[in-house]
Amino acid sequence: MASYGWLIKELKRYPEKLLTYEELKSTRGIGFSRQHLHRLESQKQFPGRVQIGDHHIGWLAAEMDDWIEARAAGRLGWKPNGVRK
Repeated sequence: MASYGWLIKELKRYPEKLLTYEELKSTRGIGFSRQHLHRLESQKQFPGRVQIGDHHIGWLAAEMDDWIEARAAGRLGWKPNGVRK
């Protein structure tokens, strides 16, 4: 059986990717206003932001991908592989 210890060590070297507000729009297609994002976060309907510095915030890329996937899976009539009801 292959050993994947080296891979786990390598992955731990790279911290989780954080997305800026601009990257939410450009890489994930999330075009909500800052005010709307804050509202969704406070209602626990959107992943929480991470404070990067005094004036900088970001969102975990993996959490954003999970959120998008959950939204897509919740669409009426949507099935994996494009199969419709």
